[in-house]
Amino acid sequence: MQNYYELLGVPRDASQREIAKAYRRRAVVHHRSKVIQLKDHLDLMAEACATLSDPERRKLYDEERWGYPTALRNQDERDRREGRVRAALARELGRISLRRSELAVAANADQMHALATEHDLREARDARARRRRDHLQRAAALLVLVGLAALLWLLVHRAG
Repeated sequence: MQNYYELLGVPRDASQREIAKAYRRRAVVHHRSKVIQLKDHLDLMAEACATLSDPERRKLYDEERWGYPTALRNQDERDRREGRVRAALARELGRISLRRSELAVAANADQMHALATEHDLREARDARARRRRDHLQRAAALLVLVGLAALLWLLVHRAG
């Protein structure tokens, strides 16, 4: 079976006006060529235009050509449209969610700043404690050395 839509060069959802325009355009092109073999082609294009221009004949042609009723095809188109609506809704929900998370971050910014400040203070306090411990260890080591030096001095002076 010949595909009338391809023959006329129109999409399947073309209006009657677009079908008639495509037929005239194609007929003029083929008529000017003056090739006798194209007479059958012109007749086929005329039949395609007549079939696709009449809504009842077009419906029957589509059902025969594509294998399912126009109502089902329309349902498929509605489903695709609904899918596009759902996708748009999902994108909008994503944007709203992003805005809400940005607002939540802004609302919690003070808490996060307080936590960061507390963390910095704890780090500074721990650093001071480490420095103090290092100083005490050095002082203890120095006292041990001074005590050993004094003991050694006593031993040398008593022995001598």
